[in-house]
Amino acid sequence: MTQDAAITLTSAAAGNGPLALEAVGLTKDFRLGHGATLHAVRDVNISLYKSAVVALVGESGSGKSTVARMLAGQERPTAGVMRLDGEPVDVRTSRAFRLYKSQVQYVFQDPFGSLNPVHSVGYHLTRPIKLHQGRDVDVKKRVIELLEQVRLTPAAQFEPKYPHELSGGQRQRVSFARALAAEPNVLLA
Repeated sequence: MTQDAAITLTSAAAGNGPLALEAVGLTKDFRLGHGATLHAVRDVNISLYKSAVVALVGESGSGKSTVARMLAGQERPTAGVMRLDGEPVDVRTSRAFRLYKSQVQYVFQDPFGSLNPVHSVGYHLTRPIKLHQGRDVDVKKRVIELLEQVRLTPAAQFEPKYPHELSGGQRQRVSFARALAAEPNVLLA
């Protein structure tokens, strides 16, 4: 994505649903030592619509993960504007970031690295449910529903397990279930 021309990605479902997340002119530069700058992402435009899937494909080192981290609020763009449901995104304060994270969830590439090895699957799912859904939710029931949603069944068998007791694919499913626990409008993976 280090080309000079702007990259524009729009889902095939454009117009079939409301716009969920939009980025215009997204740019990310990293300052290296000795005054050098790495231009990782240049002038990317993305429109993500609700109920649509968009794939960002490119060779290794082309900036795909950097774009995803910016959209997830994990990296601050050097330039560009992001809008969630048409409203400008500003995640500089912890309260604004928490609100944004309830709407935009990010599933990391390495599920083993993103799951704490000392906590069970149930614990990993309970925390975002309590954080994002409030007190009126039956947490135990919601954990079971999430496990079933990602096809980890029987759910009661997976809930007490620890990350090291799962296969790589099962850990990835737990990561997706954890992201879905927030009931986001946008899921980035």
